[in-house]
Amino acid sequence: MKTNETTAPKRRTTVARRVRNAVPKQDAGTPSLDSHQAKGGSPEGSAIRLRLTIVRHGPKLLDIDNGVGGCKPVIDALRYEGWISNDDPRSIDFVFRQLKAKDHKFGTEILIEPL
Repeated sequence: MKTNETTAPKRRTTVARRVRNAVPKQDAGTPSLDSHQAKGGSPEGSAIRLRLTIVRHGPKLLDIDNGVGGCKPVIDALRYEGWISNDDPRSIDFVFRQLKAKDHKFGTEILIEPL
């Protein structure tokens, strides 16, 4: 039986690959941040505080601690891929929501916006 120590790196790699290959929704509008701002830079020299909203569309609603805990690999992948500069509470206002999916349309929506 595999332990978490051997499966965790593989799971991180899979999540990072999915984040890297994600395609923005067609109706997402224009990006709110340029690449320099998204990596933590701003004209004033201080990092921009962001709101990160993750919406889970699943077959059933999870207990809140399981839902939020399951977001860790996604948040880490967003940081490793340069979408967010840091994942500490001073940099990110984190919001988790979940909806019971209709017609088996499961997935995850990620919204990153400046505060």
